[in-house]
Formats: sequence, structure tokens, C-alpha cells
Amino acid sequence: ILDNISLQHGLSSQPFRFTAILNKSLNINQTMKQLTLLREILGSNSHNIKTESRVRTFYKVAHLATELDGMSHEINQLPLIKKAALACHPYYDKEVELLTDKKNFDLIQFDKLAFQHIGYILQNLIKLWLYSFRTSFFVRLLFPKNKYKNMIKRMSASFAFLSDIILINWTFKKRINTSFAGQLGRSIQELATLVTIYSCYEQPVFNSSAAKDLIKFSLKNGLYNTQKSLNDSINLAFNRFPALLIKAMLFPLGKPFHYSSGNQPMDNEIESICKLENSNNEYEHSQFLQKIFDAKQKLKIAESAEIAVTNVTGTPVTTDNYETLINRCLAAGIVSIEQSEQLRDAYQSILDIQLTNHFGNNYEKKKHEE
Repeated sequence: ILDNISLQHGLSSQPFRFTAILNKSLNINQTMKQLTLLREILGSNSHNIKTESRVRTFYKVAHLATELDGMSHEINQLPLIKKAALACHPYYDKEVELLTDKKNFDLIQFDKLAFQHIGYILQNLIKLWLYSFRTSFFVRLLFPKNKYKNMIKRMSASFAFLSDIILINWTFKKRINTSFAGQLGRSIQELATLVTIYSCYEQPVFNSSAAKDLIKFSLKNGLYNTQKSLNDSINLAFNRFPALLIKAMLFPLGKPFHYSSGNQPMDNEIESICKLENSNNEYEHSQFLQKIFDAKQKLKIAESAEIAVTNVTGTPVTTDNYETLINRCLAAGIVSIEQSEQLRDAYQSILDIQLTNHFGNNYEKKKHEE
């Protein structure tokens, strides 16, 4: 989809292909938000899912992906940055090739590439300043047409300029905090998302006021997130005074985008929005939240049986061991058949909560038939 959209807008699709490599944080954040909601609703019962295999899976993959993003210091991120740079930059790979070939080093050719590279940086800087002027408050009042398109172009030029400067800084600096790679990855992810959302914004099928408002809200927050990621990249890649100078070039009229809180998330009072007694529409609230809330109610009903099983066996009941412990206590007469069914139903309701799996089935717990 992104490749098609980038071609429609005359953009290079190559940077979009590295989106998945450079940054997986948006997908991880979606899953982590689901985990947070699950734990908030379960409250004191959240210990029931601590050893659940699917939950462990997401934390494992999240850790691996943060390493890939460059947010972890445990592995060296430079080969990944270099790979992305070689694919997306018009001059960097040629310059590196000339510098590494000591036998056939062509100084004239290198000087030519260096001047072209400087021209490329200045071109992006001029684009950045031009679009900064075109997206300023007073100019937008006079020329409101293509407002969001110009804003996206501004952030795209900002990304191109900043990534190039950081790349040069990384090349000539022996020690550098490579976690800036994660923020650059997040920037390109947000830019790719903005292009997609803007494509929807232009389509006549989204003419309803509610759809337009939602798209505008998404565009505003996407622009703010891109700005924040670029700002964080500067802080991580440069020392204090160079960072201030680059910020002055990147935001000559100040930071233009601010977080829009028009659509407030409905998770402030999670339990109240899950109760559907006062609503005739069963689809008014998230079915995911409703499943978690139902699981909590079932756990409350089976609480006495759970305490009895835990005290007798000396092992906390979890979604991994509940069947074995319930069967043992039922055979020993510790719990009644009704209590065992209530407890079993409660834990099965937890297992029925399917978290969005963005990572495939490679880490799922395999069940071997005996």
C-alpha cells in the first residue's frame, strides 16, 4: 500500500521499505496498550496472567524489536544504520566506496561527490525553510489550500536534512549514542503513516464531517509525533551546543506542531465503560475491554475456590497450571464440582482474550500431542 501511495505522489518508495526494519514500535505499542488495559481491568487479579505464555511472548519480541530499533545499547546498531543509508542516500554509498578503495582512490571524483553532497544538504535546508514559511500561521490564513500537504513536505524535508547531518556526524565520530537510530526510525514510520492518512483525506469517500475530523486529528498528532522524534534524534546524536544550532535550523519559526487532545481515550474509568447495563447497543464499547471485564467478574465469583486451591497446593494458580491444580483439588475434595467449574471458566475466559499478534506465530507455545 505504501509503495503504491509513494508512487502516486511521486515519492521514492525505497525509504518506506525500511520502515519495518528501522521501527516496529507502533505495532508493539498497540499490543502493550492492550496488555496495560488488561492489567488495569484485572487489577489485583493480574497475577493470574503473569506466567501466561502469550503474555511472555510479547515482552520477548518487544525486547528484540527495541534492540532492532536502536533503543537498546546491548547490540551495535551501526550496520543497520549503514544499510539503510546505502539504500536511501544518493551520495553516501559512492563516497564510502571511494574512501574504502585506497589503491584506486580518485580525489577529483570524491571532491565532485562531496560538493554534490553539500548541495543536497543545502537543497533540503532551503526546502525546509521554504515549507516552514508556507506553513506559518499568517501564510496559512492567506493561502489555506494544501495546508496538510505542505506540512508533510516540511517534515519530510526536515527528516532528509537531519538524517544526513546525523549520518555525517556518525561517520566522523568514534563514539556516539546509537539510540538515535530508533528515533529516526520512528520519524520515517510516522511520515509513512502521514502519507497514507493524507491519501485518505483527499479521497471523496471520506467526505463526512466525522471522518474528516478523525483524519485531521490523526494528521495533527502524526505531525507532532514526527516533530518530537526528530527533536529526540537531535538530543541523542549531538552535544548541547551543536544540538541547539541544528534545532534553530530545523525549527526557524519555533516548533509548529502541538499534541491534539480532541479525541480523549475512554480508558480513564475502564470498568464503567465496560458495564453495558445502561446501554441498548452491545457494540457501543470495545469488545476487547468487555472480554477483560467479564474475565474479572468471573475471577471474583471464583475467588474463594482460587484461594483454597492456592493454599492447599502451595502454588499460585495461573493460566499455565490451572487445569492440573483444579483436578488435584477436586479429586481430594478441597473444592466442589460447582467451584471447580467456576474457577475453570474464569481462567478459560482469560485465555480467550486474544491480544493482537503483530509478530507471527514463531514464539507461540507449541502443544505436543501425547
